[in-house]
Amino acid sequence: MQRLATITQSLVLFSALALVPGARVALAASTSTPPPQEPAELAKATGQSCVEYTTQVVYRNYGYDHLVQLRSACQKPVTCHAASDSNPSGVDQSLAPGQSESVLLFRGSPASEFTASVSCRPE
Repeated sequence: MQRLATITQSLVLFSALALVPGARVALAASTSTPPPQEPAELAKATGQSCVEYTTQVVYRNYGYDHLVQLRSACQKPVTCHAASDSNPSGVDQSLAPGQSESVLLFRGSPASEFTASVSCRPE
């Protein structure tokens, strides 16, 4: 009888875990679009550390798009240069105070991962 109660408690606990948001993330990770990388890498160049960026890889039918999301917390406008191992020449993007922008670095890449670097300077 004690063993049956333990098994029942385990099943109830397992059922409850299936409803935890983290379980949905694990299921979403198995889809064709990988989740974005962890946020909050700071762009630090020429004294600017008020721009945060995150990277994201999105699968679109024929390959992966490599994106960098920029978010400015600067008091003045800045120009950021985003580059990656898949696009070493990079892309420039101007940001107003408080502005967020998404920058496409590579479309249709065979690589499902990339490493980005971002540097910003005041305008």
